[in-house]
Amino acid sequence: MGIWYLSFEYFCNQTNSDCQNGSLSLMFQISSSQCTKQQCGTYGICRIMTSQQNVFSTCSCIADYRGYACTDSTFADTSKNLSQVLFLTLSNLMFLPPIAVAIYRRLYIEGLIYSFNMFFSTVCFFLRERKRK
Repeated sequence: MGIWYLSFEYFCNQTNSDCQNGSLSLMFQISSSQCTKQQCGTYGICRIMTSQQNVFSTCSCIADYRGYACTDSTFADTSKNLSQVLFLTLSNLMFLPPIAVAIYRRLYIEGLIYSFNMFFSTVCFFLRERKRK
């Protein structure tokens, strides 16, 4: 990161008359590669961004991790994320007895509705967490 300066100086090894009639062509190309999973660490996601005509990549940190490679855990609260996942798991497990009872009593529509509710609550949770990242 920062400002880079590039300068060129043209030297002529011939006589001054040859140097005044000479020409110099210069082609300049800058390229970079996108970040990889190893560069962003365990708690980072590589994002490719576009700003006007510039394309660049950056690590987007999750779970309140910070830093260039998402390795700074100073402000990370992993217990909060763990409690959310445990609550989701327990609440979805509570759907299993009603599903079993509904199937046992041949109430297939109700069992299917409970199953969908359990599945989509899980999907909704993970999509919401992904959106926060």
